[in-house]
Amino acid sequence: NPQKVKKLYHKIKVDRLIVGHESIIPAVIGNCQAFFDFNEQILILGEFPMKVIRFSMIIHFLILACLTDSTFAQEYTQFNLPQDAKHRLGKGKIVDMAYSPDGTRLAVATPIGIWIYDSQTGREVDILQGHTREITGIAYAPDGRTLASSSAGEDYLILADDTLILWDTVSGTRKATLPGSGAYSIAFSPDGKTIATGGSEYVQLWDAVSGEPTASFQTESGGIVIENLAFSPDGKTIATGETADIRLWDVATAAHKATLQGHTNSVMSLSFSPDGSTLASGSSDHTIRLWDTTTFTHKATLADPYAPQSIAFSPDGSTIAQVRYRDVLLWDVPSGEVRRTLTGHTSWIKALAFSPDGKTIATGSGEIRLWDVVSGEHKTTFGDHMEPVTNVAFSPDGSTLAGCEANRIHLRDGGGPVPIKS
Repeated sequence: NPQKVKKLYHKIKVDRLIVGHESIIPAVIGNCQAFFDFNEQILILGEFPMKVIRFSMIIHFLILACLTDSTFAQEYTQFNLPQDAKHRLGKGKIVDMAYSPDGTRLAVATPIGIWIYDSQTGREVDILQGHTREITGIAYAPDGRTLASSSAGEDYLILADDTLILWDTVSGTRKATLPGSGAYSIAFSPDGKTIATGGSEYVQLWDAVSGEPTASFQTESGGIVIENLAFSPDGKTIATGETADIRLWDVATAAHKATLQGHTNSVMSLSFSPDGSTLASGSSDHTIRLWDTTTFTHKATLADPYAPQSIAFSPDGSTIAQVRYRDVLLWDVPSGEVRRTLTGHTSWIKALAFSPDGKTIATGSGEIRLWDVVSGEHKTTFGDHMEPVTNVAFSPDGSTLAGCEANRIHLRDGGGPVPIKS
C-alpha cells in the first residue's frame, strides 16, 4: 500500500523498502536523497526536506549508476523523470536489442528510450524517446529504414503505454504512433510491408509505411496473450502459438488456414525452416513437433525428457538447436535424431543463436560459449560477464557477436570483447 509506505518512511529510519519483488535502498549524498534499487539505479530527489515520493513510480524506472559523456546526456537525464526526481544517472536496464539488417547499428531498448549504437565502435549514435512508459520489444524492418518499438504489459510490475511506435532510422524521428496497439510480440513480414503484433486474444496487421491497420485475427483462446508468432519466409502465412494449439493465418485475406493440434501443453516457441516447408514448435509437454506447412500434417516428434526452453533452425534448415537447461541438443531434421549434445554450462542457458554461415552456435548463461556445429566441440568461452547473459546475436555478416546482460552489451570479434555500458 503506497500510502502506508509513505507514512512508515517518515516515521522511522528505513534501511530497505521491499515492494513486490523489488527493493529500494535509501541513502544520503551530501544534502540530497538518492535511491538505489536492485538494478543499480540512482535517482537524485533534491535537497531536504523531501516531498512525498511516489515509490510505485520510482521502482519502474530502472536507472543504472553509470555516468556518460554522450551528447544526449542533457536529454535522457531529464526524460520522463518520476515526481520530485531532479536527475537520472545511468542509461537504463536493457530490455531488448536488435541488429540493423546491414549490421552497422545495434538498437538497445531500455526504460529511458532506445539507444542506437555504432556496432563497430560501440559509440552512441542516437537515442529514440517517445514512449511514456516501459518499452517491451523492438524490431527492425528488413530494409533497416524503420524500427518498431512496443510498450505492453498486464503485470503491475510493468508500466506500459499500450502503443507501437514506428521510427525513421535515418532521421531518428517518429514516423507513426499506433495507440491501443501495445504488442507482446512484433514481427515484420519478409518484404517489410507489413507488421504483425500479438496482443491479448488477437493478432493485428499494420501497414508498415502508413501505420494503418490492415487486418486482425481473433484467436479462439479467450484471455490468451499472443507471445509467439512468426511469418513464413515467403510472407504469405503467419503462425501463432495459442496454449497447446498452433494456428496458421493467410496474410492477404486474414483467413484462418489451419489449426495444428498434437501438443498437450503450452507452445513456447515457433520457428519456420528457411525454405518455409516445415514449422517447428517447442512445447512445455517436452516435445518439439515438426509440421508440413503445405499439407498441415504432423511430420515428426522430437521427444526429450525436458521441456525445450527455446528452439532455432540452422540457416540451411538441416539442424534444430534446442535449449535444455544447461545443455543444447542439436537435432538432425531429416532423421529426427539427436546428432550432438553441447555440455559445459554450469547455469541455465538463456540465449542461443546460430552464426549466419551456420558453422557456429553461441549460447549464453553466466558466460558465453561458442561451439562448432559439425563436431560439437567447444571453441571458446567469454567469462567476463558480471550477470547472466539474456540475449546473444550475430551481426548479419557474422563478424560481430553481441551479448546482453542486465546493464551492458558486449560486442566481440577476433580481437576480444568491447563492452558497451548501458
